[in-house]
Amino acid sequence: MAFARAILSNPAVPIEDRQQALDRAFSDPGLPSTHPTSSFWLRNPHPEVARAQSTELPSEAEVVIIGSGVTGTSIARTLLKSRKPGKETKPRPAVVILEARDVCSGATGRNGGHILETAEEFAALEAAHGLEAAKKIVKFRMAHLQEILKTADEYGLTEETQVRKVQFLCVYFDERGWKRALSRLQRLKECLPDETVEWRAYEGNEIPKEFCLPHARGIVAGPAGAIWPYRFVTGILAHLRAEFPHDLRIVSNTPVTSIRDVTVEEATSLRYSIETTRGTIRARHVVHCTNAHVGHLVPGLRGRIYPVRGQMSAQTPGSKFRNQGTEHSWIFKYERGFDYLTQLPPSEAGDMMMFGGGLAQGELGGVGDFGVSTDSGLSLYADIHLSGALSAIFGRENWGSVPGPSVEKMWTGNMGFSADGFPWVGQLPVSLTERKQKEKGQGAEWVSAGFSGEGMVYAWLCGKALGTMLLAYDDELLETESADLSWFPEQMLVIEGVDASAGLAGDAQQVSVDNPKADCKPDLDYPASRVQTNTAGHHELDHKLWIWPSIGGALLGFGLGSISDAALRPFTGDACLHRRYVSTQPHQHRSSLCYLALDAAQRIDRHVHRLRIGFISLAITMTIIPMEMYGKKMRSVVLPNPDSGDPPDGKAGETGPNSAELEVGTWRDRKTVQSQTFICRQIELRCCVSLYFVRSIDQLSQMAASIITRGSSSLESLTGRSRPKVQIDLANQTEGLVSSYTTKDHIEGTVTIRVDHDTRFEDVEITFEGTARTSVERAAYPGRTGAYQTFLKLRQPIDDAAYPTPRILESGRSYQFPFTFVVPERLLPHVCTHSKTNAHVERSHTLLPPTLGDPMLASNGKTLLDDMVPEMCQISYMIRVVLNRKPAGETAARKPLASAGKKVRIIPTVDEEPPLNVFDGDDVYCTRKEKDVKRGLMRGKLGRLVVAASQPKPVQLTAPQDETKESVGTVATIHLRFDPVGNEAPPRLGSVWSRLRVSTYYAAVPWEDYPSALSATMWAQAGKSVYTETVPLSTLCVASAQWTKHSVSSPVRRSSLESTSSSESLTGPSASFSGSTYYTASVVVPVSLPASKAFVPTFHSCLVSRMYALDLSISYHTPNANILTPTASLRVPLQLTCQPKADTRPKYGVHEITLEEVDAEFFSPRNVAPPSITSYEAFPRAQSNHIAPPPEYTALRAPLLASEQPRRVAAG
Repeated sequence: MAFARAILSNPAVPIEDRQQALDRAFSDPGLPSTHPTSSFWLRNPHPEVARAQSTELPSEAEVVIIGSGVTGTSIARTLLKSRKPGKETKPRPAVVILEARDVCSGATGRNGGHILETAEEFAALEAAHGLEAAKKIVKFRMAHLQEILKTADEYGLTEETQVRKVQFLCVYFDERGWKRALSRLQRLKECLPDETVEWRAYEGNEIPKEFCLPHARGIVAGPAGAIWPYRFVTGILAHLRAEFPHDLRIVSNTPVTSIRDVTVEEATSLRYSIETTRGTIRARHVVHCTNAHVGHLVPGLRGRIYPVRGQMSAQTPGSKFRNQGTEHSWIFKYERGFDYLTQLPPSEAGDMMMFGGGLAQGELGGVGDFGVSTDSGLSLYADIHLSGALSAIFGRENWGSVPGPSVEKMWTGNMGFSADGFPWVGQLPVSLTERKQKEKGQGAEWVSAGFSGEGMVYAWLCGKALGTMLLAYDDELLETESADLSWFPEQMLVIEGVDASAGLAGDAQQVSVDNPKADCKPDLDYPASRVQTNTAGHHELDHKLWIWPSIGGALLGFGLGSISDAALRPFTGDACLHRRYVSTQPHQHRSSLCYLALDAAQRIDRHVHRLRIGFISLAITMTIIPMEMYGKKMRSVVLPNPDSGDPPDGKAGETGPNSAELEVGTWRDRKTVQSQTFICRQIELRCCVSLYFVRSIDQLSQMAASIITRGSSSLESLTGRSRPKVQIDLANQTEGLVSSYTTKDHIEGTVTIRVDHDTRFEDVEITFEGTARTSVERAAYPGRTGAYQTFLKLRQPIDDAAYPTPRILESGRSYQFPFTFVVPERLLPHVCTHSKTNAHVERSHTLLPPTLGDPMLASNGKTLLDDMVPEMCQISYMIRVVLNRKPAGETAARKPLASAGKKVRIIPTVDEEPPLNVFDGDDVYCTRKEKDVKRGLMRGKLGRLVVAASQPKPVQLTAPQDETKESVGTVATIHLRFDPVGNEAPPRLGSVWSRLRVSTYYAAVPWEDYPSALSATMWAQAGKSVYTETVPLSTLCVASAQWTKHSVSSPVRRSSLESTSSSESLTGPSASFSGSTYYTASVVVPVSLPASKAFVPTFHSCLVSRMYALDLSISYHTPNANILTPTASLRVPLQLTCQPKADTRPKYGVHEITLEEVDAEFFSPRNVAPPSITSYEAFPRAQSNHIAPPPEYTALRAPLLASEQPRRVAAG
């Protein structure tokens, strides 16, 4: 944690970048990325557990655990093995584990595999919390090694997980770091002599040569562990699943989107309703084990637990490096930052070096990775560092060369860092979850998260402790199991102390001070700790008395701050370290009484500017602090007291050295500190974060006006007023599912507005909006370039009669405004005003693009599927509602009182386009290839093989909400020709593999032409990029395909399956053909899309395009050839279209539709109508005729016939 603070306090990093890191830390981390980087640990997914998913989501459960890493597994194991038997049998499972992606694909499946405690932490812990607390925490961390070894042995996983005890080598390369490490090691051995018997130091010539560390200044060595973490977790889950088949359900690829309280109308004893992409599950308890993503479902933990992106690699060791996988693990300490390394023991996975770190060498010294909650991309600078560090560390003379690529895999993962460095373990109060307070015993929400990058020495036993707390809460703990948690450090518990504001806020649990156990469960035998009573705390500040002093203090502060016109340069600081950095520049003072006063002050203190800044900070703090505290809006990173581990006024009690008892299962503000200290730290936080630039009196005045405006809004909340509540309900909305629409569909619904007090307003604005967002990042160009486009905005007109008169929303009433939008076929021409190469591009850019890149809206709204889109681009649609008011004054602009939005999924109808013209030498596609067919090695050739294919008919996707039909596949035909040398027979065919290549092109500038294959430099300069995925489709054995012999005098009729601009056959003679005979064959390959992916039609928009290609590979065998099986590969274009619904297709030809037959509602009720499409007519095409497959594929005849039925192709 000290390392994280050092990175954030680096004065070399611009304040704007550090502020952005803080903003990311306090924002919603969202769901895990749907396109993560590929981790080496996950290379062989567990066959039973990795994608475990029942056909239907369980509707009820006793406990729902969100997250399937080491923490969730430990909690599930404790709940299942330590609960009382003989309880009343319930039809619902005891434990349901929900995972957003594959099981254990998060931080546990991406970490370094270390089980390690160093001497670094002890000194900081002792300084902050005292000797006894530091000893207890370090013992807790050390206990994980034996606990994990014992658990792996219990389930017979020792060999599979490669769990082993090793000696860690903490290597220091600089003198100052080494001296500091020696003193810390000495202190650790003095305080914990029994636990550090195996610890020692190597210095200078004492370092053994077999360590191969020629540049090391010193090494601290001690016991540690290494493990394959993914196999450990999935192995245990597989055993628990078999042991408790009725009580444990594991549901993967089912992200939780929200948690709400069960309403009275739902008539159930279960407390929570967990909303997922596959439906709803109700439960008594919810346990959050999502670490870096915990703030998504627990808003109160945002900023208290924040994500940090780390990077790992799997690398091939040098040829001279001796395998030390069963002997050592390594930590490399630099002046800034550190790296960590383990080596796999020799096995089928190789002897890979599992090397991670590079955070301090990352963007902006590591600040660029703070608050990053996605693992879909790599840090370029960390990649460069990790890729080349090992040979330098171990010495090139000890490393040797690496055959082939040295880096096998490089991936990232998200760690959850806690603001005070300790995990959060225990029951969550409603003040953090923003959900309702319920009666005791009705269930609760729990958390175990925030391991600060050290999960392997925190998570397993934290999970065990939380499982024990939960069972004790329900009084279901086995009599043989101890409820004594004296071994668990109290610094990690979620404790809510007595707070005088509990009655005022209404969301804090009141706890008796005389008997802390009286009002909270579970009643555990636990050592005592101090519970501070904030009788003089900040919550007791009377806002009625603070209003005028706040405003007056602001005016006073700014008056004092204007003593001179001193130009202050930007000043900043770090909230974690409580430091400010202030610099001034020479300035001139005015000749006035103020100047004389300032001059005298400067004679006394050269740093008078600090005093002036203090006055300004005090004024701002007096305004913001009380209002923000009552409004519950403050971003508070509350840290432990660095001066003492105990509150200054604590007194020893009768139960032990740590005085009064500690509550289990309620919330703590991370450390119970005096209210004065708390307020000072919030003052400093606000000064450091909010005051960036104070350059002139004008800016001070603007800041004062901003403060008064914020104060006015906060005072409304203090007096009981709140924002109007806006709710959007769509017609025929199914709970838990995303509403999906296609072209000409009606989007209907109702907006309901409620207020808690009479509110004056101007109007209600209801719009249907479509937006596109892209960002392109290139190594050659620093920073990131992005673009944002609102390509669709339809407004619902609301008649004045629908508004109340006068326009005041009354408290206690509900106001409803219906809306209707029709999904247009095209966009207005003004959407695409940039330059284009031709009219075809403009026509494509004005077609409605589909929803893309939003994981919440992928697929059909029932199941979350991968739509194969990078994080850097997104197309989304939303119904947006804004309630406006107009301040006094004719020219005053409207201001929003409240707003709301609801996303919808749009998959427009897309018609078939003409086939692409593919020419020889095309950079993207290859429709014809020639290869020499060898007799064998050094035996000459049999002849020349020509392999060709043309663009097949498009795959027709099913329109949303049209369940009467399924997606229609297509077929591709591979044409083969063999030109023999002499009378040689053609080769025997083997297998055909088909793969779908999905390419998403995106740019920060509009596309002037259709995307094509450009060089990397051109892409970087143009701010464009492409993301490609390959989806396997099928493997087909074609050994039974028959060759047909032809003579030159018998012309071959071109197959009607071919579609090309050339009059020649695709399988014309090879370049070297000079014989009189040749052979031909055709192979028909069925093409159908897998149900595990979400597909959208082919489209081109101003910023984003989606294109598909079909990769076809065919193998063949030559007689008497003892070589590898040769293959020939092609890549042909493929289009995906979306067929209209059965009830929206035209009854006549496209050109015969008259204006009278167009639905009049298509153009109403909205102010913006879609443009005319008469100028965008495409050339009509003939319907395709039936083509029989080759006779040798009789088994495929029926499905191929079905796919070849004539279909109507609509023009335009």
